[in-house]
Amino acid sequence: MNIRYHALLAVLLLAAPAHAQNLLTQLPEDGTSVRYLIKITGKIGDQETTGKGTLGISSVGTETVDDEPCRWIEIYYETTTNKRLIKLTEKLLLPEKYCQPGQSPLAHLVKGYIQRGNRDAEPLADALDALASPIPVLLGAGAEVKTLPKKIVDSKLGKLSCEGTETDFTYEQKQRKISCQLQTWRNAKAPFGVVQAELKDVTIGETTRFSMTLVLNTVLKNTRSRLPDLK
Repeated sequence: MNIRYHALLAVLLLAAPAHAQNLLTQLPEDGTSVRYLIKITGKIGDQETTGKGTLGISSVGTETVDDEPCRWIEIYYETTTNKRLIKLTEKLLLPEKYCQPGQSPLAHLVKGYIQRGNRDAEPLADALDALASPIPVLLGAGAEVKTLPKKIVDSKLGKLSCEGTETDFTYEQKQRKISCQLQTWRNAKAPFGVVQAELKDVTIGETTRFSMTLVLNTVLKNTRSRLPDLK
């Protein structure tokens, strides 16, 4: 498989859910974490692509900066696609008032760190670069969000009536283009707001196309940071 497509797929699999609709739409009690199960199906060139994994979102600390309450949010992603393991952790200090629907938390990032695989973590150079890191799509915000009819979503929290949104996502930089349709399903019982997200017809260039679903699977309390020394 082309190495270039591996790199783009690694970015998109964590990235694509949210330049269009923020997955961080409310804040729970500090120390709370959630885990989503990920399923991936599609093609890269002529090769069938399947994958599975987890996406974790955790609140791992609070801090006040310039009289603004902020929250340390940690995002952990691990997936295996065609037997290839991808792991990434980002630790982000975000003003609480931007962690809600229609906002772009990363546009107001106070500080952040990134760890790729088991390498040493390093400062996040450009929080909004969606080709360098997938997080900008997860925590971005977009215009032209369509409201969908409510539906019942079955998760570890039970069967919940969820409000749905849908939007088209396109990101292009350095002659590389990523596009998809994103749907998110929200209920206030989900600690960070989102119960399920679906990426449909994800396209990278002319030969890579797949879909991905994230469903809330686990809610935990008293979560500790994976990167406790970074503040």
